[in-house]
Amino acid sequence: MNFSNFLKNNSGKWVAVGGSRWIDSKTAKKIDDIVKILIKNKCKIFTGGAEGVDHIVMRSCLEYKIPRNSLKIFLPYTIDHQYKHYC
Repeated sequence: MNFSNFLKNNSGKWVAVGGSRWIDSKTAKKIDDIVKILIKNKCKIFTGGAEGVDHIVMRSCLEYKIPRNSLKIFLPYTIDHQYKHYC
């Protein structure tokens, strides 16, 4: 199945996106592009809160203004712990 067939068959469904913690900028750009396409096709996204792919997915979802009820993030720690670490 190619990506366009995937999008046709999965519009409006939940899609899990995750991967390595160690990625380069070229891979990060590809992930960002894929997330943008998923959002345009009304896919709902869930991901983890780890560094790397999960973080790029989360950041891209927020940047492209995915609807609030269309993003779930399974954090490895509480949100308070994340705030202390990143803020």
